[in-house]
Amino acid sequence: MSEKEQDQKQQPAASGGDSGANLGIDKKWIQLTTIVLVAIGLALYIREPYERLQAETPKMAVVDMDALVRAAAAGAGAKGRVSTVVEDANAFAKSAKAEVTQLTDAGYVVVNPGHLIGWPAEMDRTQEIATRLGVDMRLANLEEKERGARIQQLLDQSTGKKP
Repeated sequence: MSEKEQDQKQQPAASGGDSGANLGIDKKWIQLTTIVLVAIGLALYIREPYERLQAETPKMAVVDMDALVRAAAAGAGAKGRVSTVVEDANAFAKSAKAEVTQLTDAGYVVVNPGHLIGWPAEMDRTQEIATRLGVDMRLANLEEKERGARIQQLLDQSTGKKP
């Protein structure tokens, strides 16, 4: 072997050459590992503020107070106790306020659907509250004429009159 060939063989080893090649590690493998580790670190860094934001976002409950009041008023009229209308209205208002307070204490923001464009059905708590208050929500959706006829029908049933 000539002196020139020996110098060429010894030169990479003497200068340090490609240390990855000497160890049997491919540069592409190192680059790929570095990219994966950076991506994982970035994902963990981004995930923390997102989770904190979701934890701080208040829950919402939709309660149609207008419909509750209409149904309660129609139901009170059906009971036929005109002398206690004011007392019944005050008791209903107090009970409805207690229901809303219970939701807000549980961390909910309570909104009336008249101020919303759309919402998921599971957010609507109107029927749940109506059940606890003993209000028949079917009376809320009746037109004025139908509501009067329904109230008269309920009155007739309670007094024993036949239509």
